[in-house]
Amino acid sequence: MGFKDQVARDIQNVFLDSEFGEPVLFGSIGMDSIELLAVVDRDMNELTAYETAEGTYASKLTLYMRQADLGYVPVENQLVYFALAGEDTYPYIVRRVAAEMGILTVEIEANRS
Repeated sequence: MGFKDQVARDIQNVFLDSEFGEPVLFGSIGMDSIELLAVVDRDMNELTAYETAEGTYASKLTLYMRQADLGYVPVENQLVYFALAGEDTYPYIVRRVAAEMGILTVEIEANRS
């Protein structure tokens, strides 16, 4: 087994397993939302959401998911829909995307009231 094979196994069995990953819904215009496992980083982003206008604030999240599970790579400024499994989806804007070794890092932002 080579290094890339071991990394692929670790992604599936360690980083995005049911212990660290949580089921989420993710989709975009023209594509149905799909349920997949993702690590949702709320650390500091959601807790320190900055005020954008009176009565609103920006909610920011960073998602880590398998590129193979999603089936495409979102692009910056794309409108996507996100929710934890079992909740209603909410529109977010993709602010940054990185794809490395089969893992997508997607930063999303939404204005909330």
